[in-house]
Amino acid sequence: MRPTLLNGAYVASLLTAALLTDCAHQSAVTPFAAGASATQARTEAATYRLIYSFQSLGDGVKPEARLVAVNGKLYGTTYSGGKSDRGCVFVIEADGTEKVLHSFTGSYGDGSSPLAGLIHRGHALYGTTFGGGSSGHGTIYEIKPDGTLHVIFSFNGSNGADPRGDLVDVFGTFYGTTENGGAHNLGTVFSVTPDGQQHVLHSFTGGSDGANPYAGLELLDSHLYGTTILGGTNNHGTVFEIASDGKERVLHSFGGGIGSNTDGSGPESKLAALNGALYGTTRIGGASCCGTIFEVKKDGSESIVHSLSHNDGSSPVSGLAVLNGALYGTAPKAGSKNQGTIFEVKPDGTFQVVHTFAIREGSTPRSSPIAVNGKLYGAASAGGAKSKGAVYELTP
Repeated sequence: MRPTLLNGAYVASLLTAALLTDCAHQSAVTPFAAGASATQARTEAATYRLIYSFQSLGDGVKPEARLVAVNGKLYGTTYSGGKSDRGCVFVIEADGTEKVLHSFTGSYGDGSSPLAGLIHRGHALYGTTFGGGSSGHGTIYEIKPDGTLHVIFSFNGSNGADPRGDLVDVFGTFYGTTENGGAHNLGTVFSVTPDGQQHVLHSFTGGSDGANPYAGLELLDSHLYGTTILGGTNNHGTVFEIASDGKERVLHSFGGGIGSNTDGSGPESKLAALNGALYGTTRIGGASCCGTIFEVKKDGSESIVHSLSHNDGSSPVSGLAVLNGALYGTAPKAGSKNQGTIFEVKPDGTFQVVHTFAIREGSTPRSSPIAVNGKLYGAASAGGAKSKGAVYELTP
């Protein structure tokens, strides 16, 4: 019998056990030496530019989510920091200056600890918080560019709990996932209107349909696609399709394993659509147990595009960005300096590391990059001048 999940405790214990074997040779790698020049040490052809280093607790700490570009500005969230150390929403101007638009408090219905990025619609931005709200299970909020924030929905457990992923806008209705909550406390897919009318489309059962979605959803040909970190035939996670009426179809169940069994395990990332197929990453599994990059077609056929090795970067949890027919992603661990990497992969499997992080320019990238005008923008959850995280620009 499958153990009952309560607030992700079983998820954490399962992944912890799995990660004990995750690229064990990492411990033998010497971290990048303090004080060395990151520019001199880097050999990749891409041009990396540090846009902003978070400076203090009130400034925001640990940016983990995807950025969004609106009118020449970058908007994002931090998981912690802000006035109450419950996370914040920030904006970075074109000249690199940063401003905190809202510091979450986790009290009086306000959200707390955002793990998701923002989406732009009309004259406002929308996002989710992992905690806070009227029941402590997270919120969906609207924020204006002037910092005015309004919580439009609070999760209560039965209708979902603990949202991690970005929302997606489909003709004025937002769709998303929650890690926990729902009928079986194993997560949900939901819809919500900008005025706060929420509906649970699917409650995961923990069986073949999957369990505990971390990532948001991707729209492709009028259907929504997502991943779960557990459940499926082998309990190593799934890729699923869901229709607007809530009908769910599992496209692929991951098999886990290492070595000759190169299928991945535990996908945490949002999918990316390219040429009619879906691409994503798994945190563990693959030939070297450092994670994989996979392709899934709408008919359910799946293939591993690349199995990550230590020098490639390890344990990817971010989604992929599409730029000029290639996919770009980040790995928060390993790499030649042991601080994470940015990589490029093409659908034919051609792979290269385009940037290796060093502490002072940011490290431990967990957010998906975004493509804007031929450049990539993203956040590193640690490192930077004050070791509180950084925002970067990369020109491939």
